[in-house]
Amino acid sequence: MLAMTAAVNLVRARKLIAIVSTEFNLHGLQEATKLLFEFVSETRGLTVERFERNGKPSLLAYFGSKRPSRFKMLLNGHLDVVAGADYQFELKRQGDKISGRGTLDMKLATLVMAEVFCELAPRLSYPLGLQIVSDEEPGGYDGTKYQVEQGVATDFVLVGEPTGLDIAVAAKGFCRVRLTVRGLSAHSAYLWQGSNAILRLNRDIEKVLRVYPIPDQELWGTTVNISRISTSNQTINKVPDQAAADLDIRNTSDDDNFSGYDKVRTFFKNIDAGMEVEFIGELESPHQCDSNNPLLTQLAAATELVTGNQPAMIRKFGGSDARFYPGKAVTFGIAGGDMHGDGEYASLKSVAAYRKVLTEFLISVGVGSVSLLPM
Repeated sequence: MLAMTAAVNLVRARKLIAIVSTEFNLHGLQEATKLLFEFVSETRGLTVERFERNGKPSLLAYFGSKRPSRFKMLLNGHLDVVAGADYQFELKRQGDKISGRGTLDMKLATLVMAEVFCELAPRLSYPLGLQIVSDEEPGGYDGTKYQVEQGVATDFVLVGEPTGLDIAVAAKGFCRVRLTVRGLSAHSAYLWQGSNAILRLNRDIEKVLRVYPIPDQELWGTTVNISRISTSNQTINKVPDQAAADLDIRNTSDDDNFSGYDKVRTFFKNIDAGMEVEFIGELESPHQCDSNNPLLTQLAAATELVTGNQPAMIRKFGGSDARFYPGKAVTFGIAGGDMHGDGEYASLKSVAAYRKVLTEFLISVGVGSVSLLPM
């Protein structure tokens, strides 16, 4: 196994973790992206394209002066992180654990991918791309999706989201809606003269949850979270005539209720014909990688060769930028814990293994088989 300090450049990692690259800190997003741009640009022969939409920067790197019409492989990573306390933006190491905001999700994996890319891209016999974005957490629309819209195409994508060195071949889709119902206002002393919109909304929510009960254990099926409930009523002695609920729905591919915008509207209209249905963002389809893709087989073989264990083919409950490459992407990343939490950390042992798996895998794509490389 690689020495711990060889797993990733810890000096560079410390600088990267210290950058507060959260969704609304555009300066931080720019600063983190610049750090990676400058590092990757140091390798002779590489071209690094810059993209930006809505203040969210992203990069696309490849060997040569002209972008390939189609990459054989893309490595995809993101530099944005969820918000955290100041102390979380300081890299700390204790034994095998390296902690800080973004150590697990997913600055360290992105940095490893960039380092391996710089080492191998000039030597490989096929077009390899490195895609680094800064807006995965809020949805990826101005990073990965924007690059796809600009013509970036590939046969296979490895997204470095944390998987504990297992391979995630599927993920749920998601639908976010605001449901609004109306009532009739009245003085609260004369309830019989009004119709309470909050009570109507509560009844509707109960009907939804009868179809999709809250699970008390892990479930590969559609789930509905009631995220927010609000009313425009600001007066305590008034019957509210409006109420709204925001729902976050994570759906599987076998659930037809969320397979299209019209299907979603129909489902909720059958709950309450007078309900107003507003989509919050885009309707995102479930993701499934083609199980017959030979590169998936080679990734599993490289992982087993390095770790000694056959990786599990798992399904993720949350989405990622893999969904922008239907049928062609997997998520594969390091191990750790407390993702998005106060104690977020990564295992340096897994980071070292991850680096070596990526190296073995990318070389095997060019030669058609894997063989353990000299340390």
